[in-house]
Amino acid sequence: MAVENTGKEITYGVKAYVRALKTSRRLGGQVVFHKVLPAVAPQWSDPIPSWPAKLNRVLEASGIEKLYHHQA
Repeated sequence: MAVENTGKEITYGVKAYVRALKTSRRLGGQVVFHKVLPAVAPQWSDPIPSWPAKLNRVLEASGIEKLYHHQA
């Protein structure tokens, strides 16, 4: 988890990670483009029926009923 301490508050999450990466002495110069995309509604799909039964059991045991479209 990325953590940033600005002196006033501690920030966690993706924004803090990106900010830390961009301001890093070691890696910051390698960041050549950064763009925040607008949120979109998720597209869901059912797991592929031909997947191994063990994988379907793991998904069910984890409480996962549907996958994002790109995962299925």
